[in-house]
Amino acid sequence: MHNFCIRGITYSEAFGWEHICSVPTDPQQPYVGFKSIWTEYGQLPIEVVRNHGATYIQTPTRVAQDSLQIYMCLFLLLIEAAQNRITVWAPDYTVNGIKLGPLFLRSSFVSHMRTRTQPRARFAAS
Repeated sequence: MHNFCIRGITYSEAFGWEHICSVPTDPQQPYVGFKSIWTEYGQLPIEVVRNHGATYIQTPTRVAQDSLQIYMCLFLLLIEAAQNRITVWAPDYTVNGIKLGPLFLRSSFVSHMRTRTQPRARFAAS
């Protein structure tokens, strides 16, 4: 997951996506207190990222375009097996029928943690 995020940071800086990769921690104060999806991805509740994305995802803005570009870029960074695994969780990173880039990263992290911990749990149970 760390290498995936490093690549994402590199792409974000190259394509100017930093603004879309910062999520406000308090929806009541959207211009105060941000967390980066790249460096604090495990600390952001999925609903906070989803609600933030819902404010722009269906707007005719550069932010909405950037979000979709992030999703496409990140998805293509994954090997085919990982793409197949994460596609199962598509409802987790889709808002109003549109794939949300920052939410995809958050969902990828959750999927990664499920994949890592499920075999251990199965082994411990047997």
